[in-house]
Amino acid sequence: MFIRQVTLRRNGKQYTYHRLIESVRTPSGPRQRLVMSLGRLEVPRSEWRLLAERIQEFLYAQQSLPFGSYEVDPIAKQVAERVERKRQRGARQAGLKGHSVAVYPELSSAGQLRELGPVYVGAAFYRTLGIDGILQEAGLSAKQRGLAQVQVLGRLVEPHSELATVGWYARSGLGELIEGPLGGGIHEDDLYRVTDKLYARRTQIEQALRERERTLFSLGESIVLYDLSSTYFEGLAVGCHKAKRGYSRDHRGDCLQVVIGLVLDEQGYAKAHEVFEGNRRDSATMEAMLERLEALAPRPGATVVMDRGLATKKNLELLRLRGYRYIVAMGGREREKYLEASEGRWVPFRQTAEGEVQVEGQMKRLGEEMLILCHSSSREGKDRGIRERFRGRLEEDAGRLRQRVREGKLKDLAKIQQAIGRLRQRYSRVARLYRLELTAEGQVECEPLSQKLSGVEQVDGRYLLRTNRTDLDERQIWELYVMLNRVERSFRSLKGTLGVRPIHHHKADRVESHIFISVLAYHLLHAIEERLRGAGDTRCWASIRAILSTHALLTITHHGTDGRTYDIRRPSRPEYEHEQIYKRLGLSSTPRLRQDKRSDNKPD
Repeated sequence: MFIRQVTLRRNGKQYTYHRLIESVRTPSGPRQRLVMSLGRLEVPRSEWRLLAERIQEFLYAQQSLPFGSYEVDPIAKQVAERVERKRQRGARQAGLKGHSVAVYPELSSAGQLRELGPVYVGAAFYRTLGIDGILQEAGLSAKQRGLAQVQVLGRLVEPHSELATVGWYARSGLGELIEGPLGGGIHEDDLYRVTDKLYARRTQIEQALRERERTLFSLGESIVLYDLSSTYFEGLAVGCHKAKRGYSRDHRGDCLQVVIGLVLDEQGYAKAHEVFEGNRRDSATMEAMLERLEALAPRPGATVVMDRGLATKKNLELLRLRGYRYIVAMGGREREKYLEASEGRWVPFRQTAEGEVQVEGQMKRLGEEMLILCHSSSREGKDRGIRERFRGRLEEDAGRLRQRVREGKLKDLAKIQQAIGRLRQRYSRVARLYRLELTAEGQVECEPLSQKLSGVEQVDGRYLLRTNRTDLDERQIWELYVMLNRVERSFRSLKGTLGVRPIHHHKADRVESHIFISVLAYHLLHAIEERLRGAGDTRCWASIRAILSTHALLTITHHGTDGRTYDIRRPSRPEYEHEQIYKRLGLSSTPRLRQDKRSDNKPD
């Protein structure tokens, strides 16, 4: 809200008065709406902004919060009361249906509080993406579609096991929003069965959802982002043949795991996913992932962006044979070869407001491909900091070993060699930069190799990109590569916010269907966050979910003078922050409950 001054001339005289205005979202774009005419306002212009803010706070019942006290508060409170009376008059003039009865206010009470805000947003975007219609086309009954919505929204709002989701559904206001004959409650076995049905139709659902998002959000789909992550099991996972030990991105090498491959488009919308064995090498997933992607949507000529773990010679040849273009990061040896022959000019990619270069690069043609050497000042500091931390730990532990040998606490030469070997293994990142050995005199020596150390420092903050996109310059190629950050953010959402990690299931199909439900919930999460970003709100879903959790559905009980008791189920009045989030999402601040929708069809 803000205050606007209006000046008019009538009969040769000039009149000045003020209006309270608010910005609203309409199908035609942002518009300004008159809230109330304030007449002539005797408040300095410098106080107008504060006055408008205080009116909002009083109007949306935030005066109970510790906002402090201001001189404009009496005027703000008076205006807020006038606005509220105006709204009430409008509601009465609209012609309310039903009968009226006198009640005893002192006997009124509120109970059966249910969380509403997050499930209201989730259900609204579930409808926007048309998931219910997609499931209907896939052959699911009305009850199964309702259970599927409970499962997906439960994973979005409060991710837990199927048993915990049953309890969450009973505590939430979703039952008043959801369409479908679910009755008074559900059972965990119902959720297991519907999850199995969803997974059995995974290809059809993902393909229809991809088409829906492509049409709804005008997606170009010329860029394909592909990366992998892992998630671990709690327990032995005896019945899951894909549960293996391998490289754990969660630093849980003690647990069995599976590897998840995820494909996104350039705007971050999920296009396909696949679950691999926990010990599958990254480079060995490419062919299976391409087949999965092409089964959903053939993309001739698309550019695949991926990290260095996937950039093997075999995979690049596979991409070329299938008609794809690629942008990949190369390993350390390729980077060092380029450094030896790098003489090109450095082109700035990213700069601060003061003109300081943060990322720069240079390009070199190599046959039908382009190589781009990139340097990041922030990454240089990070590389150096990590190396110095491990160097300090290695030198400290080597010093302890040296002291034990000198004091005669460790005399066996074989055991000393084993201890040195363990140090090399523990600090493999920096051990090659030291001469770490047992001397002829029986002493432990740990001396840095200055030549190797200077060579490593030379490549700090530098990474090498390789592409067959010869139609782009170095900056455009780098900008496409850094889109991979979206995949990393997606995995963080899947494993943290949406509950993929850890997995408690033991059957192979249940493991993959558990991940599939989280991927469906991710479609909702990403659509919500993208809509917020379009309105200038960069907060993540976890923050929005926490704020909206205080918008509740409650039952108000009134005792009438006619001797009857009236239970009225209504949403609580949204706070100002709730109103702003709903407005940015293009939603009404007052959710329509199922009972309200049914009442629309009742005769007067």
